[in-house]
Amino acid sequence: MGAGRIRLGLIGCGGIVRSVHARAYLAASDAATVVAIADPDAEGRAAAATLLAVPADGSYENCEDMLAGVDLDAVCIATPHHLHRQHAVAAASAGVDIISEKPMSATLEEADAIIAAVRAAGVRYTVVHNLLWSNAMREGIRLARGEQFGDVTWGRAQSVFRKAEGL
Repeated sequence: MGAGRIRLGLIGCGGIVRSVHARAYLAASDAATVVAIADPDAEGRAAAATLLAVPADGSYENCEDMLAGVDLDAVCIATPHHLHRQHAVAAASAGVDIISEKPMSATLEEADAIIAAVRAAGVRYTVVHNLLWSNAMREGIRLARGEQFGDVTWGRAQSVFRKAEGL
C-alpha cells in the first residue's frame, strides 16, 4: 500500500455491510475509500453502491471480475462462511491484502488453503472478531475457566439477534 487512502474493495454487500460496515467505511473515509464492490445479488449491490457512493463501473457480480478490473490495496470479505476460502484465495492471488469476517473458513482444510495462498502471495490477512473482548465475552471466559462447568473441551454459541448498540 502506498501513501494516501487505501483503495478498498468489498466482497459481499449483504445486510451487515449495509447496516454496520458502511458507517465504519464512511467514518474512516480519510484513511480508506470503497472503490469497488462485488456481490451476485444486484439489489444488495446497488444498495451498497448508493450508500458508499461507488460508481457504476466499480460494481461487479463476482469478486474475480472486481479483482481483475480495479486496482485495489485491500478487500473486505463479508460473504457466507463457505465462500471465505474461495474469496480469500482469489484476493491473495491478485496480490491484495485481506480483511475477512469471522470465521476464517468453514473447515481446517479451507483455513490451510487460505494460509498457503496468503503466504505464497506475500499479502497481509486478518480475521475480524469484533466482540472478542466485549464484557459479555470476558464474563463467559471467566465462567468457563472457573469450576462451575467442570472441564470445558469445546463450546459453540450462535446468536439469533443483533448486538445492542454500543456493546
